[in-house]
Formats: sequence, C-alpha cells, structure tokens
Amino acid sequence: MRVPVEVEVPNDVHNDLINLSRVVQHQLEEFGTPFESVLSSRQVFTRLSDMPPRPVTDIRRAARFYYLQQNSFWEAG
Repeated sequence: MRVPVEVEVPNDVHNDLINLSRVVQHQLEEFGTPFESVLSSRQVFTRLSDMPPRPVTDIRRAARFYYLQQNSFWEAG
C-alpha cells in the first residue's frame, strides 16, 4: 500500500505530458473548453501538428497535445 504524501512531483522527460497532467489536475474545466467546437479532421490535425510546440498558454498547449495524441495513428511500415 502506498503511503500518502503531501507533495507529488511529476517526473518525465516529455514536457507536454507533464503540462497536460498539471492542466488536467488544476484547470480541468478550462481545459475542456477548446474541445467544444473542434472537429476531428486531417486539416485540423495537420495545422496543429505544424504549429510551434509552445502555444501561448499552458491550457492551449495541453489541448494541442491531447488532440494530437487522440487523433494520431501509427502506420504499418
């Protein structure tokens, strides 16, 4: 059984994953807002994947990362 601690520190080399975790934990309501009117399409995926990796706010950065993860796929090579 894990002993409860006062402070948890996320530890990962993927900054976007850490940012997503923080945003979902502390700003969940604001995080959901960008998804209210976004469609899943190749054009949206391409536009977001071509964007610089550091959008203006942590919420937008997290939303971009989440969208790309949910709409990406692996091609069989």
